[in-house]
Amino acid sequence: MTAGATTERGAVSARRRVAVLGAAGRLGTTACAAVAAAPDLELVAAVVRPARLPWTVARPDGGELEAVADIGALPAAGAEVALDVSAADALLEHATLCARAGIHLVVGVSGIDPELREALERLFAGTGLGCRLVPNFAVGAVLANHLAALAAPFASSIEVVEMHHAAKRDAPSGTARAAATSMAVARAAAGSPPLLPEEPDASPAAPSRGSRGPGGIRLHSIRLAGAVAHQEIRLGLPGQILTISHDSLDRSSFVPGMLLALRRAGSPPGTTEGLEDLLGLRGAPG
Repeated sequence: MTAGATTERGAVSARRRVAVLGAAGRLGTTACAAVAAAPDLELVAAVVRPARLPWTVARPDGGELEAVADIGALPAAGAEVALDVSAADALLEHATLCARAGIHLVVGVSGIDPELREALERLFAGTGLGCRLVPNFAVGAVLANHLAALAAPFASSIEVVEMHHAAKRDAPSGTARAAATSMAVARAAAGSPPLLPEEPDASPAAPSRGSRGPGGIRLHSIRLAGAVAHQEIRLGLPGQILTISHDSLDRSSFVPGMLLALRRAGSPPGTTEGLEDLLGLRGAPG
C-alpha cells in the first residue's frame, strides 16, 4: 500500500484514497458501498455518465458524496487508485488520465479486446504504476478457473457454458475466455493431444456448438433476466465427466476480491491480469 494522501489540514491519512468510475452501474453501486465501508479505504470520487447526474453516494457517517461526470476531477480529489467498472468504450480515456496523473488502475470492465489490452500495456509501461485487469472479482470464480487449468491436460473434450444477466454487453464473458486461455496453455505445456470432437467449423452443426476459444475449447453464452454470473466447465475423460461450476448469486460475491485488488494496486507495476498472484495461485498452469 502506498503512503496516505495529505489532507487539507496537512495530516496524513492512513487510508488509501479510491475513485470509482461507473459508480451508478450495477457493479459500481456495490463497489462504492464496499469502499465507503472499508476502514482502510476512502471513497474520494465517484464518476458517472453525464446523463446519470445528479447522483450521490451515501457515506457511513450519514453524509453524501456528490458524483461527477468529469474524470479530470480525480487528481484534485487526491485519488491514489481508480476502480473502473464503467464500459470498454470509455476505458482508454480513463486509463490515459490515470497513467498521466500517477493513479493506479483496477479494471473490472467487460469486452477488452487484444488491441485495447495492448494500448493499456503501453500506457502503463515504465510508469511504476499498476494496471490490473480483472475478468471476475469473485474469488470462487478464480479458484474454479485455476482448478480447471489443473485438470485440462487430462481431458479429451472441454466445453464452457457461462450465464450472465440479460444486459451484459459481451459474449462470451471475460471469465470464460480466461478459463479457456489458461486451460489451453496448460494443455500445450503438457503436450496434450487435440480435443475431441474435431468437427470442422463449416459443419452444419457448428451454429449450435458455440464459439471456438483457445485450444479449440467451445464457449457457450446464455443471457437471462434474473441471472448474475454463472459458469460451468465440463471436462470429458474416458468413461467420466468432471464438472467445475461457480455461481455468483449476488454482487456481494465480488467485494472481497475487489477490495483485495484495490489494497494491492500497484503491486506489481505494469499491466497484470486476474487475481491469481494476489491469491498465491500464480505459477499454476495458465
